[in-house]
Amino acid sequence: SSFVPESLLEHLRSLRHDIHRHPELGFHEVRTRETVERELASCTDAVFTRMATTGLVVDIKGTNDQLAQSRPARCVALRADLDALDMTEENEHLPTDLKRTGSIDTNATMLARSLARSRSESKAHMCGHDGHIVMLVGAATMLYQVWAPCYIPSPRVMALPL
Repeated sequence: SSFVPESLLEHLRSLRHDIHRHPELGFHEVRTRETVERELASCTDAVFTRMATTGLVVDIKGTNDQLAQSRPARCVALRADLDALDMTEENEHLPTDLKRTGSIDTNATMLARSLARSRSESKAHMCGHDGHIVMLVGAATMLYQVWAPCYIPSPRVMALPL
């Protein structure tokens, strides 16, 4: 069995496909930043600070008041890049009509993964940053829900610079 709940894994897969479909170049990652904010706000008590045009710092407070009295504060820092590359995605194994129309043959369930293909002719997450973003969201979620109640004193924050 996995340490990460299957429901969270499935959600993270869907999130990666969404981010991959909507690549944004450096200093234009408005949608990506808003997606990260929405995701972390839905599962943590995060405080967001926007910086450097489209950058984001996320502070997530620990949840253990009792531990705060007996241990020094601790901090976990995670970082991910948000930007995509200025290039066209050319994956021959994914149908090209999906990229243009956004439609898919409902009988071809094996093509469901093609939903991740970039919908932009000139931008793509061929760099892996979409995966890095999702790993950060997943790690922050798990840290907050599993680790923070046991190990992070409440006055301390986890800084998640993006």
